[in-house]
Amino acid sequence: MDGTKNPRVAPGPLKRITLFAFLFLFVLVDPSRAAPQYPQRIISMSPSITETLFALGVGHRVVGVTDFCSYPKEACALPKIGGLLNPSIEAWIMLKPDLIIHQDDSHKLRINARNLGIRTLAVSMTRLHNIFSSIQTLGEVLGCESAARALTQKLRSGIQRHRDRLRNVPEKMTLLLLGDGSNPGAALYAVGRSTFLGELLELAGGTNILADPNLNYPKISKEFILRHSPEVIIEAGPDA
Repeated sequence: MDGTKNPRVAPGPLKRITLFAFLFLFVLVDPSRAAPQYPQRIISMSPSITETLFALGVGHRVVGVTDFCSYPKEACALPKIGGLLNPSIEAWIMLKPDLIIHQDDSHKLRINARNLGIRTLAVSMTRLHNIFSSIQTLGEVLGCESAARALTQKLRSGIQRHRDRLRNVPEKMTLLLLGDGSNPGAALYAVGRSTFLGELLELAGGTNILADPNLNYPKISKEFILRHSPEVIIEAGPDA
């Protein structure tokens, strides 16, 4: 021993690298930074919602649909949970969903799901601009944003191509009916302009004879039809 103290070694590159590696591993295993968990067991409460989910490529996550969901064909094989107005709460419980997606006017449905501790998501499929917005919302909530952007762009492009083809085609005064107009005892309901079907009618080159934008699905008479004398009558329904 010469009485001299060992010189203090300054932190070298190896020690700094080791510290960095430790911090990096800590960040990786930090549960607060874990990848987001997207819903994997979805119940759809509308045919349009069901079709959109399959178009987004997440149909394999759908575990239940309404009695009226018949497209695409894969949806027909899924468990049925009743309809929007009469959903089977027992089916909800049995299917163990982590998300129920419904139209934004389904207030009672949302309350029932909340009482069961089931998360819900409200979307609107009533107008074209609502549909585009809802597709983006579904993309964000379900973790398929790229598919949502692609689907929105595909729909917008298709609509624009159709408009371009009809640019110089004269529009026809048209009545769009719900149900079977040939049944003399059946009530007649027309489709108004401020509806999704009304928008599709105009995209197809028709001018709706219902001028009032506040009438969505009014009940009409045969006298009303004769008085307005539409050039085209279209019946929309499951057997039309």
